[in-house]
Amino acid sequence: MSGDPLVIISDAICLGCGCLCDDITVEVDGDTVTEARRACSIGRSWFMANRVSALAEATIEGRAVSTDEALDRAVTLLTKARAPLVLGLADASVETVRLAVALADHLGALIDLTHADAALPQLQAFQRVGRVTASLGEVRERADTVVFWQCDPVRTHPRHLERYSADSTGRFLNQGRVLLAADTEATATTTLAHHFLKFDAGQSYELLKTLKGLARGKDMDADEPTRSWAEHLKAARYGALFYPTGLGDSAFYEALFSLVRDLNDGRRFAALPLGGPGNSVGAEAVLAWQTGFPTAVDFASGAPRSFPPETSATTRLQRGEVDVVLFVGKIGPLPIDVPSIVVAPDVPPEATVGLVSGTLGIDEGGTVARADGVWLSLRPALPAMRPTAREWLAMLSGRILGERTTP
Repeated sequence: MSGDPLVIISDAICLGCGCLCDDITVEVDGDTVTEARRACSIGRSWFMANRVSALAEATIEGRAVSTDEALDRAVTLLTKARAPLVLGLADASVETVRLAVALADHLGALIDLTHADAALPQLQAFQRVGRVTASLGEVRERADTVVFWQCDPVRTHPRHLERYSADSTGRFLNQGRVLLAADTEATATTTLAHHFLKFDAGQSYELLKTLKGLARGKDMDADEPTRSWAEHLKAARYGALFYPTGLGDSAFYEALFSLVRDLNDGRRFAALPLGGPGNSVGAEAVLAWQTGFPTAVDFASGAPRSFPPETSATTRLQRGEVDVVLFVGKIGPLPIDVPSIVVAPDVPPEATVGLVSGTLGIDEGGTVARADGVWLSLRPALPAMRPTAREWLAMLSGRILGERTTP
């Protein structure tokens, strides 16, 4: 303990999972978070991780250098590149993503998200058939039927049932909720469900089409458990179906969204993703807002274009069509033989240029989006210990554009 009085941060937001719980009370002793009240086990681990980094603020090939030297090297790499890539951003603030898009536009770069491959199928399905959605607050107050499709929020999103779905108290409910679960195996969530529909792996698409037909009153070839489950869906006055990202191809998500759309016949039904940690939904939203596309945006022609089979970061890196990568946020293994500029709380030693930043939500503020698209303003638990990712990008942009860029 430092001996200084504890600092209490009320209503802090946890980015440890897709719930983005905004009711956490954080206790801070010096530069350490010592308590996170109301946080689940995932949230406590996220808030209370040791973030006092021994890394130098700026490095070149693992060697500590001055900030100016690191920035100059990064600017040289980016401005001389013929095929630069801006990648990451899933745990960056909305403001940081905006700067990254503007920088990619100026450089004629490709910009993509680290989670794009997993998110693309549901995004494509959304574009093709649409999606009936709602806020988590609306679900909490009105939904009398909650469906979990091939997900286990008890394990992955521990406070979801408590705050938003099965266990929360709704102001407009006259009776308890009905909890439905569909999965290929029993989980902690299915054991809580009133009705569990088990099916074989690889059969989810066919099951969704069958349920859609039953919901529309068609005579489908279905067993009794499936027919009974469909009747529970049809009995809802207000239903909410939650699903995970990266579960299947776009045809699967089209079937899921179509089922929910057809259930909006004499009742209200919505489909919502559980969401991942960080700000992945916000990053997708900013790209769509600024460019018209949620992932894999190529500015090489002077205008934003996106064709994910050809313009995704994964494809370009596999083909060797990238000559420098600017990573923003947490990353996986760095590509071999491609110079890399890493702006992140933890910079690997093999990075060509490392710019150590703060951690979003801990010592870096900004705006994030919850899985339902609701925007939230962060209340950092700690004072800034490093430049934020937004500030690093502003410094890079200022040097490249030859003018001051406001962070």
